[in-house]
Amino acid sequence: MKKNILYLVFIMFVSKSLFSQTKLKVGDIAPNIHITDYISNIPNDKNFKNKFILLEFWATWCGPCLDQVPNLNKLQEKYKSKNDFVLISITDEKVDKVLRTLKRIPFKSVVVSDQTKQTIKNFGINAFPTTILIDDKGILKWIGNPETLNDMILNNFLDGNEISMSQNSDRPVILISENSTKIEELKTIDLGYKTTTIDETMYSFSLFKGIENEGRGYLFDFNSEGNYQNWNQDLITLISNLTNAFKKHIIIPENQKDKLYSVFYKNSLFKNEKEERNKIKNLLLNSLSLKENLTYKEESIYVLKIVNKNKLQEIFNEKGGTDGYNRTHFLIANIKIEQMLNTMSRFYNTVIKDETGLLGNYDFILRNDSIENTIKDLEHYGLTLGKSKAKIPYYEYVSTH
Repeated sequence: MKKNILYLVFIMFVSKSLFSQTKLKVGDIAPNIHITDYISNIPNDKNFKNKFILLEFWATWCGPCLDQVPNLNKLQEKYKSKNDFVLISITDEKVDKVLRTLKRIPFKSVVVSDQTKQTIKNFGINAFPTTILIDDKGILKWIGNPETLNDMILNNFLDGNEISMSQNSDRPVILISENSTKIEELKTIDLGYKTTTIDETMYSFSLFKGIENEGRGYLFDFNSEGNYQNWNQDLITLISNLTNAFKKHIIIPENQKDKLYSVFYKNSLFKNEKEERNKIKNLLLNSLSLKENLTYKEESIYVLKIVNKNKLQEIFNEKGGTDGYNRTHFLIANIKIEQMLNTMSRFYNTVIKDETGLLGNYDFILRNDSIENTIKDLEHYGLTLGKSKAKIPYYEYVSTH
């Protein structure tokens, strides 16, 4: 481990915390389903005992979860006449947050929330989306990804037949963190991960050499933890992420082009995300003995402006957020406009400038099959996106040695 550490500022009040959880398997008795809120398609009979249950664990920020909604809606329509069958979509989020998503993506299932998170703990869920089939005797019959759920599996399930092992799936898609990708791949840089995720850590910065043929990932939670992690990335990718510049606008020394790095940072007393990203960039450059030179060139861009502020709903007092996308939509939740535009800019590989003057956090669900459809969907929120020209910064990095 020591040979991988390049730079470490300091760590305050670090402690170790471990936990374990029993993993359920097919054939086990299903744990209790605890529901705090019925949100949509509320059934008259809320007693699910002696019923066949399709239990779908999902989240508003989970792209693959929302990808599967049309498939689950079709299943709900097909089997709606079966009075002993119920399809439940369960999250652990606040009701108003779920309702904002339902306005743009309709669910036909019974949509509920367990804000105590007890159901997630009971079932040992560590990934979204996860689908579980529970028969009328309360036995787990199938656990897997909704993408692999089909009529054959459901028919066997509802007829009381055994579901073969080949029909069972164990392929969860996203680890349960609104901004995470494959945390388990951090084994070789476990120290950096621990120093940024343990609650008692107040401030830390760690820079590691990347490991060839290991997973790459990115996680940040500035809103609630002041936490930034980006591992096994090339230098241009790291700088692009920290500056919001396109990779084509970043120039680095030849001897840095084939190297990989992992960055871990936490500042529990952070004040501003933009300032924190700039701090991380400067720490990174200083540790690699690089300095930054900026030049500007005029290019075609898009500009976002506000037309009707009354169509926007600002989000208050919510922790966490996401600015990702799935195969059909941008999925923006509790995120600032500037950050959303950064995601859209990278997706369309074009600069999008914010001229709305909006400083709050917002939710957006926007089609991403074309920029024209994205523009149409932005109009639903009282925003307009049009073409313009602007001088764009080019970042060149040179050695200080």
